[in-house]
Amino acid sequence: MKRFFLLSLIIHASFFMGNVFAQKYTNPVYDIDAPDPSIQRAQDGTFYSYATGCRTQKSMDLVHWTNVSDVFGRPTWNDTTYVKDGKQHTDYYSLWASDVNYVDGHFLMYYASALWGNGSRTGIGVAKGLTPYKFTDRGRLFRSTEIKVENSIDPVYIEEWDKKYLAWGSFNGIYITELTDDGLKVRDMNKIKKIAGTAFEGAMIHKHGNHYYLFASIGACCEGLRSTYQTVVGRSTNLLGPYMSKDGKLMTNNGYTLLLSKNSKWIGPGHNSEIVTDDEGQDWILYHAYDASDDSKGRVILLDRLRWDSQGWPYVKGGTPSYTEQDAPIFYKEDGARMDYKLVNGDFMKSQMKGWTISKAEGTTLESGLGSAFLPLMHAADGSFSIEQGLSGLTDGYYEVLIQGFASHEGPQIRVNGVTTPMLDGSQLSNLPTTADAISRQMLNGDFLQSACGLAVNGKLTIGLFGDLAAGDELWAGRVQLVRRHRNDSIGRVIQPWYVERAQEVINSPAVDTYYKDILQSLLASLQDATPDTRYNTLVRLHKQLDRLHALDPLYDGIEEVKNEELRIKNGPNAVFDLSGRRVNNSQFSNSNYQSKKAVYVVDGKVYLGSPLR
Repeated sequence: MKRFFLLSLIIHASFFMGNVFAQKYTNPVYDIDAPDPSIQRAQDGTFYSYATGCRTQKSMDLVHWTNVSDVFGRPTWNDTTYVKDGKQHTDYYSLWASDVNYVDGHFLMYYASALWGNGSRTGIGVAKGLTPYKFTDRGRLFRSTEIKVENSIDPVYIEEWDKKYLAWGSFNGIYITELTDDGLKVRDMNKIKKIAGTAFEGAMIHKHGNHYYLFASIGACCEGLRSTYQTVVGRSTNLLGPYMSKDGKLMTNNGYTLLLSKNSKWIGPGHNSEIVTDDEGQDWILYHAYDASDDSKGRVILLDRLRWDSQGWPYVKGGTPSYTEQDAPIFYKEDGARMDYKLVNGDFMKSQMKGWTISKAEGTTLESGLGSAFLPLMHAADGSFSIEQGLSGLTDGYYEVLIQGFASHEGPQIRVNGVTTPMLDGSQLSNLPTTADAISRQMLNGDFLQSACGLAVNGKLTIGLFGDLAAGDELWAGRVQLVRRHRNDSIGRVIQPWYVERAQEVINSPAVDTYYKDILQSLLASLQDATPDTRYNTLVRLHKQLDRLHALDPLYDGIEEVKNEELRIKNGPNAVFDLSGRRVNNSQFSNSNYQSKKAVYVVDGKVYLGSPLR
């Protein structure tokens, strides 16, 4: 039996204003020397900033930072001992410009091992950690002499589909090369590509809309009030270039578009971090600069909003660092908090859809990595399929899942912890694009956005897509986002009918004892004319009770209607079956198998999914 209830496609626009408390800030956001900042958001939502020397800070809002110590010690693989003028000397190489990324379930730190004035023996190494605040060195990726790029520093990691890349360089060209699947080695030392000229260092690549943007710095970085550092940018429709300035000059020929330059307060703004998007969709950039009134503090961290003009070029208001009070980034703690960082592969970027549990019938097409490189799509056709991802460690409450996508005809659904919502039926739309590239371009414009909601209990939430596609039917989907709606009653009213329907089915089932039916009936009565708090608390209790009865599991569908009479008649009063309906020996299943819902079985003529509740 299929269950549908249609959720308004504008639910995300009409419900929620969130808990907005206007916060202000004034630069700097970190008033201690911390040059070359790199930003990584951890799975719990905390931002970590890593500077030259691996000086590390953490923040929940990009404005208030606290120090984190003992993250990573100075690597020694590049230290050099030699004899000069009859005496033994040792050069101790410093750790510069580290870049941390969450890669396939681990945190990888790419760092430069460098000595001021020695550009030939500089190199880039990698460290690995289970957390963003403790790393173990995995040694060098390469030295300048091995890769044939003088002054090989300032690494930045980039991921496109299922490939991993590293870009780097400082005033001897910006280069890029592919890494191995684990990100710990260069795939081929002979395959590197120059993407920018000798004017640049401190590269960072960011995807936005239809372009890749190469941010970099030019000028002298480190001379206090005499510094001439500036932040510049170019863009390309291909990760590997060519990158060009706004006026059409190649970055390989040292063309660029100016983004940030000095003013009376801030000198040498440059070496920016990754771009961070807040919960209101605003983009932010962190970078270092000298305070014109006191350059003895070193290069401190500044924060400014990054805006986009009508042609898709980034800019900072005024073209210089802000020095008056500004509106701060918005990160919700409750209603409206974006949970994208909790998802693995949230926009189906990798061609193998890593992080998702996938199943499909024989002959069914299920693939990803299609369309534009800026929004790879999931595509399914001809048959049944499911793709889902389980999350844990969440704050209990209501959640909204935003998905861009549609099916050519009805059938596929979005599931959020059991609650199902039909996908947008594309057959009802006019002028529907039919190619992957065309669909991808429309999704970049925000088309085909729809919403589904569910309730997280005990910190757990499962989201996914599933359905049956008739011959010739297709589904396209991409850009999955998760938004915490805390206890917003609009969500409660939307999901309540699904829980009521499930509970009523259990109450009407002959396979459930009266004890449990009475509990469910009492909970349903509590939902009549319920206040928001009562509704939330009752739905949580209802969820837990239905879960005990296995009635939240999709496999519960059809057991009573399809299997009950057949199993009772053909197999006697007691029998055990696997989930495909084949009878098995009772001894093959332990209690743990029953509890994990790996068996359907009949006891005294009653059918159960998992262990029977007596």
